[in-house]
Amino acid sequence: MTDIHNNTDYTEPLPLGGLEITPLDLLQHVVAFGGTGSGKTRSCILPLIESVLDRFGDAPDKRAAMILLDAKGDMGTLARECIARAGRTDKVLVFGEGGNCWLPIFEHFNGDTTAVADFLFETLEDRSRGRGGENEAFWSENARRLLRASATLAKAQHGADMGGLRGFGDCLNTIISANTGCSSDDVDGVPCGNESATRIGEILDEGFVRGRIDALERDGLNAYIRHDVTPGNSRTWATIANMGRNYISQFSQRHLQALFEAGPGLERLCPEDVIDRGQILIVALSPVIYGEAATPFRLVLKKLFCDR
Repeated sequence: MTDIHNNTDYTEPLPLGGLEITPLDLLQHVVAFGGTGSGKTRSCILPLIESVLDRFGDAPDKRAAMILLDAKGDMGTLARECIARAGRTDKVLVFGEGGNCWLPIFEHFNGDTTAVADFLFETLEDRSRGRGGENEAFWSENARRLLRASATLAKAQHGADMGGLRGFGDCLNTIISANTGCSSDDVDGVPCGNESATRIGEILDEGFVRGRIDALERDGLNAYIRHDVTPGNSRTWATIANMGRNYISQFSQRHLQALFEAGPGLERLCPEDVIDRGQILIVALSPVIYGEAATPFRLVLKKLFCDR
């Protein structure tokens, strides 16, 4: 494209298909400019997709992986036409509402509760962040500690995958309810105070016996509940609890939580397999591209794939 731009003899557009793009060029960024209906998709994007997929299409160890972001809802059908013409017969994964796969959001952390807490804290936008003034560091650190404690309890109860977002959220509420100033109305009827603290201890003991957590994790969370949560000032704890809830609540919009849970007929989506095994993944963004729900969906996908 640069050569064409710099060529002073260039007076007429090249015929369709007259611009050759080498395999090396396909590894660089390509931008297609043009007005609505000018043919950007059919004349540029789709031929590129077909060219990439056609290379070693019948060799799983060499074929190209592809992640297509379908922002408007029309690329899925068009991409399948390219996939068929390229001779690819492997299954096309579709992630999004109405898709055929689900993404285990915590599984690849291998039970590292600190990594899970950092992932949620650093990836998602906490609506409370930036409002703490000179005490911002205090609130942020305590929110991170609550997320780490929730991850430990979820690991003890469910294992390394922590029960997904639903299991993590339930454990978050269980820990929040262990504060003596908390009422059952605050946590959807979950038992509160010492009763909740006792239940947490039972979950930790069972998780330790089953080998899901070690003694350090069990004792550390018990100490956190005993010294920080149960006797904590109710107003201070309410602020920390609300900050912790903000991370999980972002997934309750538009049923985003369901995209990260197993379901009938859904295949487990593994980012490593998409890249290493040359799979084709279509991310159906159209149902969540607008509004607040788009942000956590986009940030989580970016984090999970870019870390590979």
